[in-house]
Amino acid sequence: MKRYLVNIVSIITLGVHCSSILAHPGWGIEHDSKGNLFFTDIVNKTIWKLDNDGKLSAFSKEKWSHQLFIDNNDNIYICNEEYKIGNGWNSLIKISPDGYESYIIPPTKRGIEFSGTLIAIDDSENVYYEYDNNVYKRTSEGKYSLYVTENFNSISNLDFLNSNLYVVSREEIFQVDRNKNLSVIAKDFINSNPIDGAYEGRYNMVAGIDIDDEGNLVLAYYGNSRVLKILKDGTIKEIYFAEGDWYPMGVEYNDNNLYILEEGHAQGDGPTALRVMKITDNGMTDILVALGHIGGKSVNYEKIEVEKDRY
Repeated sequence: MKRYLVNIVSIITLGVHCSSILAHPGWGIEHDSKGNLFFTDIVNKTIWKLDNDGKLSAFSKEKWSHQLFIDNNDNIYICNEEYKIGNGWNSLIKISPDGYESYIIPPTKRGIEFSGTLIAIDDSENVYYEYDNNVYKRTSEGKYSLYVTENFNSISNLDFLNSNLYVVSREEIFQVDRNKNLSVIAKDFINSNPIDGAYEGRYNMVAGIDIDDEGNLVLAYYGNSRVLKILKDGTIKEIYFAEGDWYPMGVEYNDNNLYILEEGHAQGDGPTALRVMKITDNGMTDILVALGHIGGKSVNYEKIEVEKDRY
């Protein structure tokens, strides 16, 4: 069994306000072409930017977004829950590299025309979204239609990876190609009785997903504090375990490194902390960013030994 030590190279701890709210956090985490890292934080209603020099800044404030997407021109897309308008209103916002914001979809009441809770975006700014456990497509011209239905069981994420749409549906992950052909590419990865899950299994689900450089699917299994890798032959490997009060939400592979967005909370609390982990291709793990507190105490850091491979 391989083991490794956490190497704390660069830690940024901010005194931001992380209130206790019982809502699953965001899982949006992506790099732009210049190597800047962006990630979501719904507790502080902020899109954060970590630049190449390790400087953390609030790129966009007052944004309640679970996901974010970056196109080839480094434009950022976020689906914003318009909490100032009222419950159930969502919009799709495009943010240019210099910070200019514009609506792709204006604030819209959640419904069949647009449901902004779970979305994916392709290269042509077509938006795919979940509504009533079906997947709809809304074109850049604003026309919407049912895109695919498969009696999905509680969709927890959508994403566009390598020109294919991925649908995370509780215990299965579907790949949908350009011709709307569906195939199950992962299953049997959910533990029906997780012992390391957030909120006693209330959110026993996979949140963020990505594909590594070898074409394997990587899952942030929020409901059991783990990051899993699904190999092409269907083998399931555990590649990361978040110990203590941390729970993986988002994952991204970039330049052979794995980045993990985690939330933290004490038992009985909603999310009160957030951190970003980096696992290099040689197995070293760095904490890049830490925000907030757990159990009323600022997040503390120390070298901890965790298992790289548990199978």
